[in-house]
Amino acid sequence: MLQMQDKWGRRRWITFKQSPTKNFAYKSDLVMLVSLALAEIGKEKVTQNDMEIVTALLLKEDKSKMEKDLKLTPAWIRNIIKENINGNCK
Repeated sequence: MLQMQDKWGRRRWITFKQSPTKNFAYKSDLVMLVSLALAEIGKEKVTQNDMEIVTALLLKEDKSKMEKDLKLTPAWIRNIIKENINGNCK
């Protein structure tokens, strides 16, 4: 845990959490952020609105990078991303 002070004198805390090495192996920053964000939200709490936002962003991403990076994501995240992207590509 790291304590910092902002320019107004307020104390802020930053907590560093352990993370698997594969979380740093992504080629695409966007896929990494999406994967970590969905994992933080949780499988049961991801809404259709969340997925619409994610899908709109990922449709702009390089497909070859995204395919490689999806192999690093948890299976449930990979499945919902693929379902939404394939549904929007038709």
